[in-house]
Amino acid sequence: MTTQLTKLIAAPTIFGGDIFEEAFKTFGKHIFDGSEPYNVSINNDGDITLEFALVGFDKKDIKVSLKGRRLIVEAHKNTDDPEKEYVYRKICSRSLKKAFDLSDRADKDNISAEYKNGLLTIFVPLNKQEKEELQIKVR
Repeated sequence: MTTQLTKLIAAPTIFGGDIFEEAFKTFGKHIFDGSEPYNVSINNDGDITLEFALVGFDKKDIKVSLKGRRLIVEAHKNTDDPEKEYVYRKICSRSLKKAFDLSDRADKDNISAEYKNGLLTIFVPLNKQEKEELQIKVR
C-alpha cells in the first residue's frame, strides 16, 4: 500500500528536485523559529494543497504571487500602536514570507487561493496531460 508521503517523495512534485531541500526554502528571517505554521498535502491526483495558519490577518495583509516558477506567500501585519502601553504582551506583530519552487508540471494558470477563518489555502494543480512523444532527428 502506497502512502501519500511515499507518492510525494517518489513522484515528481510541484516543487521539483529533492522535496526536503528544495521545497521548503525560506528567504528572509525565520519568523517562527523553525515552526512556520503551514501544511503541505497531496491528493490522489497528485495536486498539492498548501495551508497557512494566519490567524488575525486580514485578506489585505496577504499576498500570493508567482514569479517565473517561484510561488511566493507573504503576510505582513503591523499591530504596534504607539498610543498603547502594554503591561503584558504575548500577541506579537509578525510577518511571513515563504517561497516554493514549482516544477514544470504545475498548472500555473489554475493556481487558486482562499483565506477563510484564519487559514490561507493555496491549491496547485498539476497538468494531467502527458507530453506527447517527440522524435529527435539525428543528423
